[in-house]
Amino acid sequence: MYEYIVNEIVLIVTMRSKADIYHVEQSQIISKIADYLALENTPTHLLFDLDENSVLQENIMKLSSDIKKYYNCNNIKAVTDPSRIKRPWLSIIKILLKPYYEIVVEDYHFTQKSQATNESKYIHSQKYSFQKKNCLFHNKKIQKYDSPDGVDQIDGIYETDKSGPKLKNLQPKFEEQI
Repeated sequence: MYEYIVNEIVLIVTMRSKADIYHVEQSQIISKIADYLALENTPTHLLFDLDENSVLQENIMKLSSDIKKYYNCNNIKAVTDPSRIKRPWLSIIKILLKPYYEIVVEDYHFTQKSQATNESKYIHSQKYSFQKKNCLFHNKKIQKYDSPDGVDQIDGIYETDKSGPKLKNLQPKFEEQI
């Protein structure tokens, strides 16, 4: 943590979250998941069909290493300990898409006929509908500015003029990391 004095106001700069640091990488992961599910063309999926799609499941689980790197995984057990969860790939989909999509889950019942035996089988499943949220803050651009002493890069309070944004006069009070 760094502390700066700005016009007699103390500005404390702490560690930045992974959401701020890896915004671009997180967006790429979200795009991959949306592409795997083809959400642009098919916003509704049956859990029964997702359970049968092993390629989708494998592709989602292959993202685990990137998710560990670019997300805070304290609450994502599907990544940290997938053996504890029945469908870790579904958990990843729901957790990561939740900020960007309204996810509606409904019970869904249908009858499936077996062509070999001509028997009908009653199936209870879930229907997942994904509706994209209108969130402007997800498209934010992170701007980094060098502190005057060159010690750290921070998102700062800045003022603009004709030459562009500039940090206000930051003077470090102390530079020790706590």
